[in-house]
Amino acid sequence: MAYEFKGKIWKDPKANWYFVSLSQKLSDEIKENADAKKNKYGLLKVRVTAGNTAWDSTLFPTKNGNYVFAVKSAARKKEKIEDGTTLDFRIEL
Repeated sequence: MAYEFKGKIWKDPKANWYFVSLSQKLSDEIKENADAKKNKYGLLKVRVTAGNTAWDSTLFPTKNGNYVFAVKSAARKKEKIEDGTTLDFRIEL
């Protein structure tokens, strides 16, 4: 199962990690379709694609109920992604 959406990169102010937040609507849809694939902490392994770059990541549930995922350094460099960049993403469960 795959999902495509636009997402904005944001940098964690306390660390050198970059993330993308999924909308509540998309997060809810993924939760409904991926229940059996989540681990006991609610984490979900995914394959993310941005531009011509793909990487394995994990969807993390937030306190607000939506998911976020990290954008790996190699992907950011290859796709010239910076804090505030908006891109088309594809997530495969």
